[in-house]
Amino acid sequence: MEIKFDTTNQESYAIEDDVILKVHLKNVPKLIVKVFEINTLNYYRSLGNEVSTDIDLDGLVANFREFHEFDAAPQIKTEKDFKIAGIPNRRGLWVIEFIGGGKSSRAIIRKGALGLINRTVPLGELVTILDEANQPLKGAALWIGRNRYESNKSG
Repeated sequence: MEIKFDTTNQESYAIEDDVILKVHLKNVPKLIVKVFEINTLNYYRSLGNEVSTDIDLDGLVANFREFHEFDAAPQIKTEKDFKIAGIPNRRGLWVIEFIGGGKSSRAIIRKGALGLINRTVPLGELVTILDEANQPLKGAALWIGRNRYESNKSG
């Protein structure tokens, strides 16, 4: 049994992009695809590190789930493109889990990306949070350690 992601798959997508994952399957007659949205603020604040595919999903309920059946011979390796439903067109991070035949493979998908510009000014540090179009993001906040810093009206 084999469930492997193609090396050409993207990890980051624009907000409006459809998420399509190419997967190589062998001897997987039934496949479950689960989509988990990760609350990155809570994750980073509690664990302080990047989300990885070994994240503990026990106890979490998938935001979306779909089932697939295949009739390929067990010795044949097939390549399938999966358009992942259940990921909305907004900024966020999702873990996609493919389960079949006792095997499991996961992918991390990021939609949208924030950036920042940091410069030293006489009163300290000035940080500007940027959206995907490199424009100041109004209403943004920056967490440093346990401290939250709100942006001003101009972002």
